[in-house]
Amino acid sequence: MKKRYFIQRKIAVMLFLSCFYLYSSAIWVKTGPDGGAVYDMATNGTTIICSTDDGLYRSTDNGLNWIPSNDGLSLLNIGSIIYGNQTFILTNAMGTYNSPDGITWTNVSTQAYNGGLPLNINTGTSILGANTANSSVYRSTNNGTSWTIVPLKGTPNPKLMIYKSGTVYVPINNLIWYSTNDGLKWTAMSAGIALSGITITSTTMYAFGSINGVTGLYSIPASSTFYSPFTLVTTNLNLPANSSLTSLTDFNGKIYALLNNANTKLNTIISSTDGKIWNSTQGDLPLSTIFGLRVVNGDLYALSSKGLFSSSDNGVSWINKTKNIKSQTVTLLATSTNALYANLKPSIVSSSGGQAVWSIAALSKSINGGTTWTNTKLNDSIFVQNILTHNNDIFIIGHNLNILTNSSLLYRSTDNGDNWQVLGDMTQNVVSMVFALDKLYITTIDLFGTNLFSSVDNGTTFNPIMHNLPSVFGTTNVMASIGTDLYISPSLYVTSGGGVYKSSDGGVTWTTKNKYLANNMVVNKLQSSGSSLFAIANSTNLGYFNMSVDNAENWTYPAFDLPLEPVLSMFSAGNLLFMTTGIEQSNYGVDGGGIYMSTNNGFAWTNISENLPFVSMYSVAVKNNKVFLGTLGHGMWSRDLSELVNGFDKIKNENHLSVYPNPMQDNAMVKLDSQIQIKAAEFVIYDLSGATLKSTQVNSNEFEINRTGLANGLYIYKIITQDKIVGMGKLLLK
Repeated sequence: MKKRYFIQRKIAVMLFLSCFYLYSSAIWVKTGPDGGAVYDMATNGTTIICSTDDGLYRSTDNGLNWIPSNDGLSLLNIGSIIYGNQTFILTNAMGTYNSPDGITWTNVSTQAYNGGLPLNINTGTSILGANTANSSVYRSTNNGTSWTIVPLKGTPNPKLMIYKSGTVYVPINNLIWYSTNDGLKWTAMSAGIALSGITITSTTMYAFGSINGVTGLYSIPASSTFYSPFTLVTTNLNLPANSSLTSLTDFNGKIYALLNNANTKLNTIISSTDGKIWNSTQGDLPLSTIFGLRVVNGDLYALSSKGLFSSSDNGVSWINKTKNIKSQTVTLLATSTNALYANLKPSIVSSSGGQAVWSIAALSKSINGGTTWTNTKLNDSIFVQNILTHNNDIFIIGHNLNILTNSSLLYRSTDNGDNWQVLGDMTQNVVSMVFALDKLYITTIDLFGTNLFSSVDNGTTFNPIMHNLPSVFGTTNVMASIGTDLYISPSLYVTSGGGVYKSSDGGVTWTTKNKYLANNMVVNKLQSSGSSLFAIANSTNLGYFNMSVDNAENWTYPAFDLPLEPVLSMFSAGNLLFMTTGIEQSNYGVDGGGIYMSTNNGFAWTNISENLPFVSMYSVAVKNNKVFLGTLGHGMWSRDLSELVNGFDKIKNENHLSVYPNPMQDNAMVKLDSQIQIKAAEFVIYDLSGATLKSTQVNSNEFEINRTGLANGLYIYKIITQDKIVGMGKLLLK
């Protein structure tokens, strides 16, 4: 029911957003670093299909190159994929799809089975899958067009279902059932073993689990029948500390075991020829969350959160096979004089297959405008939380996952990311940074409040300016943030405990600036553009960002025509301001966002999200006359800035509006371009808190307004006709 709600919400919001597209001549183009999590794969021998957060990708050269293959799919959140009887079969929340070639997909069943039935076995005539939600094993003889429940009781584990030499094996509740006739009749072959891994060689079934409290690797002849007992092979697999075995795979005369570390969620692979002696088969495979091992065309494949890797030498060496797969999550973007930086990080969420996605972040860079990308040499155990560039120096705030502390440290590179050093006191928990007034400012946070430091030598040394700035709303553990491009000279602004503080003397003294700030709004980022300052709320405050045009003396919410989605990032480029929205920890493909552009410092916004996937938009930056956009699980996109500017110029010419005189004393004239059709229109004046103060009905493109009932001060006005905003701006009364 919840899944259905989200799909309906997605369709409704997409229709809503389409109303705000003002032009569509320019489109976004997929770009950015290759890679991303690969969850599942299937092959017919010549074509390989793999599922990612960006939907399906197809390869016809054994995984060397990939192209998107989603024609016919209305939802890219893939549950499972398998090759059936002369066709590929996939499941997701919309049902079951078929494709003979993996290029075009046809919906053959709308039965969703809890978001996508895991497909595990192809016997040649039947497809079998398990749904743990209703404790059933399903069988289809027509490539998923219809499904029947097989006569087994209990909760099956889809990952433990295997097929070998005409026999299907399904472990359920400490029993192993088998069928030799495509699942029509089942027999229990062994009992009393709690399994976490099972595989079958040509002669032997190996199972890792526990019998009578003894955990280890057990074996039984593959030809065993009714209630045959297992024999203990070994209890010593040399498992690393905090690791557990999650699956077994038979390949090329060896048994491969996939191990999961409970603390880091990173996986390793070990192998054995007889089940008694085990050795590492990790080779040069990068540490990641491995979702499974597959055997395809004579090679062993590892499906992981860092991509798809293959080995043809029993795991001694691994080849990255994610070229042209672009399903990264790009959480942060930043630009320097000669480079564009992108932070890549799969989020800690539930994937379409129901498995936890976790991976160490990577900081990537491009020195040719996003055409090619290479990873910087930042330690891959550092979880990047913020990026700041100054000239050719790059600074990051990051948390080292190998250090048992909650502190985030400040790092600097002066050579485009090739070398890094820790700056300042390693015991400080750094949460924000900004260059202002020829200094580098950082904020740290502790149990008593927010602290501010400055540096005149690019972070080599820091001087304390302020300690323990108190919380505005009674909390002290909320992230403080100064944000990039924050200050409006000569003032500094900082958030602490969710409120906003201002300093006009370089941070020595501070005053609260929360007048008309939205109720219960917890501010965790500040951003400036021209004369406008924005206070951005955390993701629990849907749709909240407030704006001030008088140096934080007053705040207002100007964007009444935007959807209620959290603001995730802003980027100012000259007179252009970009804003992205979305859900910070949403399920891939369920909750979405958009990207918006303003040419008047945030008073009016235009949705420029056409042809983008409906997912959270994490980050935005401008480099080499291109706008770069980082998304959740759908990689990076770019668009020519000139096309956007030309489009806005066209809009501006078609929607010309003037109010004069402004500042206004007693009366003013409002004039709209003659091409705008005025019908049952309203001229509405708001105060800076967003409250409506005055509304005037208008029926022509030129009319007079008066200030009756309004005191001196700054106001916002809008002209609304037929439920559309055709103009807005600031009005100063003197």
